[in-house]
Amino acid sequence: MILSGKTQMGMQDEVIYAPALTIEVVQGYSVDPPSQPSPLKPGGKAELNGKVRREPGFTGQVTYAIDALPLDVTCQAAETPEAGLDYKLTCEAGANAEPGTHRFFINPASILAGGESEGSLICR
Repeated sequence: MILSGKTQMGMQDEVIYAPALTIEVVQGYSVDPPSQPSPLKPGGKAELNGKVRREPGFTGQVTYAIDALPLDVTCQAAETPEAGLDYKLTCEAGANAEPGTHRFFINPASILAGGESEGSLICR
């Protein structure tokens, strides 16, 4: 971010720039993967449990989408309620699911509380 200000030098307007500032935007939380693999047989169900690590002050809900699953395997979207510390993924393998060890991605998302209602816009 670069801050600037306008001033007048004599009869002329001048813009003064401050040195650039680096701002780090953080999520407010991190998600630990499930603690251990869970066996999932074709035609069966399994639950995967994990933890959410919250930064101080972040109490918002976290939702999870699951991507890159093997063919014929589905996992329900999951959520951690406000101030919660755990999540549970329920997955199901169809009859044609390929046996083996597979990796998948957990994509967490959240909204900062009050983010949509803060601020104002004035058009003149």
